[in-house]
This record gives sequence, structure tokens and C-alpha cells, in this order.
Amino acid sequence: MRKSILHLLAIAALSLSAQAQAAERLDYIVKLKGAVTLYGWMSLADATITTDRKKRCADTQCTLTEVRMSSENHSLLESLAPTRFLFRSAYLENPPQSLSFEKRQNKNGKKYQPYGYKHSFSVRSADGRTIDRYELASKGDSLPGEARRYLEPSAPDNIEPMVRKQKSKPLVNGALDRWALIQHLRSVALDDGYSQEFAGTDGSHQLRYKVNLEKSVSLTIHGKKQACWKLVINEKDIGRNQKQPPLYLWISKSADRLPLQLEMPSDQGRIRFELTSS
Repeated sequence: MRKSILHLLAIAALSLSAQAQAAERLDYIVKLKGAVTLYGWMSLADATITTDRKKRCADTQCTLTEVRMSSENHSLLESLAPTRFLFRSAYLENPPQSLSFEKRQNKNGKKYQPYGYKHSFSVRSADGRTIDRYELASKGDSLPGEARRYLEPSAPDNIEPMVRKQKSKPLVNGALDRWALIQHLRSVALDDGYSQEFAGTDGSHQLRYKVNLEKSVSLTIHGKKQACWKLVINEKDIGRNQKQPPLYLWISKSADRLPLQLEMPSDQGRIRFELTSS
């Protein structure tokens, strides 16, 4: 009997260990460079990117990426515009396809958000032909059961998110949200001259990403130089024929293919995510 119990405990411990190994957490410092910082890089917020490649999404296994950002420990941004941001992306790795993605961001105006943040949620329809986008609040209609299965429960005070607005848009097979694309690029074979296009979506518009490997470089992380690839991602809104400024991504050449740095434009200059620990 004792051996049986010990055997079960050992199996449980191995299961928990496997789950812990499946989840990856990366910590970043978020910096701004622009007029407000006298064109030098200044720390504005902390961020974490957590990846679980063995997450259960509804009835299938998926990769779940969670991006969190907070200015709580940075006096400049906290005094001007306190920021709390969360983005979750669930996608299939093979073949690559976004299943759902969710954005939560605090806003000063709380007319529709008594629990304190703006909340949108997009989910691929059962037949894969459309993307259903929901604006969520504490009052409204119930979220359809098929979509509800993809929504992670984490609202303050266990408030059930309700649908304030909903719309459906056509979806191209294989379309990726932006963070799903970044995760996917960690798994593809990269080499000099790499260039590839991907279908994309932001829940409201059909996008097209063009990814080019710009060059091989090295970055200093934790005082140690790391060889990496520098990629440039150009995004185009197909329906409105609009292009976004490019996003730059540095991926390590190590076995874990870490996203060492991301850089993108903002209204105030340029924003950079720099890896601080992994």
C-alpha cells in the first residue's frame, strides 16, 4: 500500500515538473526613446512574456502566450499615464493558426468598465471562415459558449465578462495575430536571405505580414554577448491598403531561440522590449 502511494506521488511530481518545464517565462524592461526622454532610452515599464506550449485550448492542445506590462515600478509613466496591459494569444503550431486572442488595457474612462479596463476578445469561428470580435464589459449579453471556452478566467472579483459589442469578419486560413507570429518565427528555419509572407488578423482587419531577415548580429544580455538574427516585420492592412511602420525582432541563435529584443514605433518615439532574465 505504501509503495502504491509513493508511486502515485512520484507520478504526480513528474507531472508537475513536466508542466513547469512546458511553461517559459521571460522578463523584459520596456524603454522609450523620443522627445520626452531627450532622445535617450528611458525605462518606462516592466514586462513579462509567458509561453505554455502544452496548453489545453477548448478541445485541442495549443500554444498560449501571455504578455503583461506594468508601469507600477517606474515613476515617470506611472505619474503621467499609469499603464497596465495584458495580451493573450492562443494558436496552433502545426499548421500555424490563431485560435483566439485577448487584450485588456486600463483606461481613465470607465463608463463601460466598472472593473477597470478596456477588454476585447477575438476568437476563430468553428468553421474557420470568420473571426468573431467581442468588446467585453460587466454588463451586456452573455458570451457564446463556443467562444467562452477560449477565454481565460482572471477578471477581478470573478466578474463574468459580458458582450457589449460584437462583429464578425472574414478570416483567411492560417491567419496569425501579431504575438502568434512572433512565437511562430522562433520555430522556423532562419538563415541569410530568409523572406516569407504570412496571413494575419487583428480581429477587425485582414493583415499581411512580410518578414525579412535583415542580418546576423550580437546583443549583450546579462553581460554576455549572444549571437542572434535581426528580423524586420512589415504589416499591411489589406482592406484599407494601409501599412504600419516596421517592427524589429531579435531572435537568439541558441537552441531555445529566445526573443532577445523587440522594437517598434509609438506616438512618443520608439518603444523597446529588452530581455533582462529568462
